[in-house]
Amino acid sequence: MKFFHADITFRWFRSVFSFMLIFLIIVELIILFFVNDSLYSNVETYLDRRSEINTRSFASLIVENRNDIHNAAHSFMNSMSDTENIRFEIYDLSGKNFLSSDGFTTRTVLDVTKVNGSKTITNDSSSGERLMIMDVPLRNSGGSVCGAIRYIVSLENVFGLQVVYTVVSIVGLLLVAVLVFLSGQYFVQSIVKPVNTIIRSAQLIAKGDFSIRIQKKYDDEIGNLSDAINNMAQELSKIDTLKNEFISSVSHELRTPLTAIRGWNETISMCDPETDGDVIKKGLSVIDAETDRLGRMIEELLDYSKIQSGRFTISKSRVNLFTLVRETLDIYSQKAASAGIEIKYNTPAFEPIVTGDPNRLKQVFINILDNAVKHSPKNSTVEIHLLKSAAAYSVIFKDHGSGIKKEELPFIKGRFYKGSSTKPGSGLGLSICDEIINLHGGTLDIDSAESEGTTVAITLPISSN
Repeated sequence: MKFFHADITFRWFRSVFSFMLIFLIIVELIILFFVNDSLYSNVETYLDRRSEINTRSFASLIVENRNDIHNAAHSFMNSMSDTENIRFEIYDLSGKNFLSSDGFTTRTVLDVTKVNGSKTITNDSSSGERLMIMDVPLRNSGGSVCGAIRYIVSLENVFGLQVVYTVVSIVGLLLVAVLVFLSGQYFVQSIVKPVNTIIRSAQLIAKGDFSIRIQKKYDDEIGNLSDAINNMAQELSKIDTLKNEFISSVSHELRTPLTAIRGWNETISMCDPETDGDVIKKGLSVIDAETDRLGRMIEELLDYSKIQSGRFTISKSRVNLFTLVRETLDIYSQKAASAGIEIKYNTPAFEPIVTGDPNRLKQVFINILDNAVKHSPKNSTVEIHLLKSAAAYSVIFKDHGSGIKKEELPFIKGRFYKGSSTKPGSGLGLSICDEIINLHGGTLDIDSAESEGTTVAITLPISSN
């Protein structure tokens, strides 16, 4: 069971959870990329707006100070706001930093002629602080470059937001992964546990415990499988009961004729042929009858074995049903007369030709007629009718015997089924007859009422040849 569970879990982890995890990681990377890009874009946009405003402001100041960049720069710096977030550095045409917003100038020399408003990200050499730097040219009233202004923004806050967003997104990713894993495990367990129960139940059923029933928890494929296993166990239980009854019944049925044959054989062996002729004659008659009965049971068992193994075949040819009925009566009329039962039949006005196996069809007729005689009281009649419809012929056997109980009728064609009958037999006859008629493309229908008799209708398609 553990291997099965591990296999299901591994396959789920490999095919579902791993795919989901990779998908979440990709989504996480995309989100972080766009968040970081958005953070830097916001800083760049802010610098672009400040640069545009400051450039216009400086242009007016340079005019007022007659193109003196130094005086204009001091006036410009005095008007600056937001110096807490941005450091401003002003360079003259020589590239020297002569003024800054925090009062501290640097020794950095800037090539003013190459300044074009581009932005760079670097680390402060002394503190290691991450910075974004933007250099913008300053122009005099004539439009010529007279210096440059440098904007320096710390990216520590941006880095902090990056860390926060990264941590939050990773935590979110882990939470989603855990939820997916737990929900997946719950789903896997909801499959594995019932399947393990079904496996254990099937193993017990295979060992012969047909009382096992699986509790249906889900109305899905697993539930349907549970129902199927339960139905199988129920059917196997019925078959096992029928098998045991069949073994007991067949053992008894086989023992009875063998006992009679052995007993009469011993009796005959001790008789004097000259004085005990009647006893010998009776004994031989009993032996003949019991041998015939034993042979029929063996034939039924052989036919059943062929049906079970799929080796039961028929050899079809054109057959006249009335001829088969007459041959059946020739075989069975003497036995029926001995039992005090009259067999009535009608001669049809048509020639009932079908395509079938004459020997197998005669076997069916004999079995049906034998049942009718066995279950009919003395001085009663058994009627045989041949009918024709648009596409089929029907042979009807009707007796006026004990009939079949209503509750037994649905099972009467089942294998080994004898119901409440105490008559000898294996319980296979009707089952084999039904199989033979089915192989001919026909039907065998039984209608009966207790104490009113039984009607058996055998319907076969009309031969097309």
